[in-house]
Amino acid sequence: MSSITKELLNNLYWKQWLSTREIAKIIGKCQATVRKIMFRAGIPLRSNRDWLRVKIDPQTLKRLYWGEKMTIIQIAEKFGVSAWTVHQRMIKSGIPRRENGEVALKHPKPPFSGDSVERAYMLGIRDDLSAQWHGKRVRMQIGTTHPAMLKLFRTLFNKYAHIGMSSYCRKKKTFQWHVHADLDVSFSFLMKKPRSVETEIFEKDSLFLAFLAGYVDAEGSFIISHSYNSIRFIFRVCSQNVGVLRGIYKKLLEIGYRPALILEAKKGTKKGFSKLNEDYWRLELCRKHEVLQLVQSLPIKHQEKERMRQLMLEIRDAARWSDVRGGVRALHAEIDNEVKQCTEEAASVYHQNHVAVRDRMKFKRASQY
Repeated sequence: MSSITKELLNNLYWKQWLSTREIAKIIGKCQATVRKIMFRAGIPLRSNRDWLRVKIDPQTLKRLYWGEKMTIIQIAEKFGVSAWTVHQRMIKSGIPRRENGEVALKHPKPPFSGDSVERAYMLGIRDDLSAQWHGKRVRMQIGTTHPAMLKLFRTLFNKYAHIGMSSYCRKKKTFQWHVHADLDVSFSFLMKKPRSVETEIFEKDSLFLAFLAGYVDAEGSFIISHSYNSIRFIFRVCSQNVGVLRGIYKKLLEIGYRPALILEAKKGTKKGFSKLNEDYWRLELCRKHEVLQLVQSLPIKHQEKERMRQLMLEIRDAARWSDVRGGVRALHAEIDNEVKQCTEEAASVYHQNHVAVRDRMKFKRASQY
């Protein structure tokens, strides 16, 4: 810590105009430690007024925003300042914002098709997606490391909205892809996660199978296992949403299946990075002929599960586990490798983007002095 001098911090913070977070990365300390050292060294923190020192000519700002159609974020990166600073300068310079219609022309947002089967599928897969209002749009989003889910998300929403995609880092330094779509207000039926199966869906087999396919693509799995040398096929859906699982359980009983609904873990049990907010339930079919009959009838779209279904159908007549073990393990290894590559790509893009932005902002800020 003795090598971190007041002159060094003053140069980085006030002359190069770096943030305390950027300085922390440079000197290998956390942001709180940098602030503590600056306080002890008598280096004051910048206030909002200090951003006024950054000179952005109003004519240049207007040319970039209206003439070259740059976004506020792009202009902020060009000058090495925050988007908030650019926005405030535009207000002070009397530069009006572009109309939302210009964005709509670039990325049109057609309304939902109204197809009842498509709606049922979307309500099913909604259990794995998050939704929020983004202005007047319905933003659907998900974080994943599975390329099959990335492709499914695009397939589902690409015709309705532009798909945004970025990589990010979660807890434990794991990397994922974050994808989102800003949809027309007619998709507001996806804002609330279903807590039960709708009556209309429950009463029509085609809608129920579409809903179940979406729910399986979100929370379900097709499992090829074994008991000694005998092959076992398992259909499984796990969720904390017991209202939906009970509806699925009831409907499956009604159409001739014999599922089991089991409490897997109680509320408060640690699972993954956090504790369960509600009881965790498991719905299963374990009779081979029932599993095969159901999986063939589901219009699933998730490619990993589609490949597992196809493998089930290929080995349905095999008698011994030893005959199919190699193929099952090969498929699992293939999927695991795809996930690993997807995660590594997310990590690579994350680091490249952050290093590029940091270096660009450092250069821009340093060039102003």
